[in-house]
Amino acid sequence: GALRKGGVACLRQLLKARLCDREAVMTQLGKGFEPGPLEPVLKSCMDDDDPEVRFITCGAVQECFALVEGLLDSEQVRNMYIELLKRLDDSNDRIRIEAARAFALFLPSVPRGYDPGQFDYIVRGLLVHLDDQNPEVQQGVLPAALAAAAVNPGQMITIVRECASKHRSAALCDQVIERATQLKRAEGLADDLS
Repeated sequence: GALRKGGVACLRQLLKARLCDREAVMTQLGKGFEPGPLEPVLKSCMDDDDPEVRFITCGAVQECFALVEGLLDSEQVRNMYIELLKRLDDSNDRIRIEAARAFALFLPSVPRGYDPGQFDYIVRGLLVHLDDQNPEVQQGVLPAALAAAAVNPGQMITIVRECASKHRSAALCDQVIERATQLKRAEGLADDLS
């Protein structure tokens, strides 16, 4: 336990200080269906019995995503969003908020127009937490939901409108719809200019 916690804390600081370059981190994460040595370690630590290891790992994953933004392939995206959604369901709110921060940094690596079925799953997994009983979790998830809007603004609007009616308050959903609408308009303007 202590060794794992110390190792993950060192990894987080190493990534935070940018002592590794993007290519080195990508090599450690692997490619597609062939994970490198780092990916299974991160997954295992995100699922550790010790809540402190899970928390620190979510922070390390944040730093990792910030460093490799735009470089993940579709299989890595699929593998990582599944792990992040699991952590959003953690019994510890502190970990859930840290996982939401990681999600916000992860989403810029999800390609625009990503697989609609998987995107639907990601968005619904985020939106349920915008209606969490804990307002800190709601606010922690909001940046991730806003970041998700860039992946597919039109689909995002449809999903959020459907889910908002089930929320106690639609205020946060309205913010997400507003962001997605702005992105969709900008997308339309870009199409008009080309």
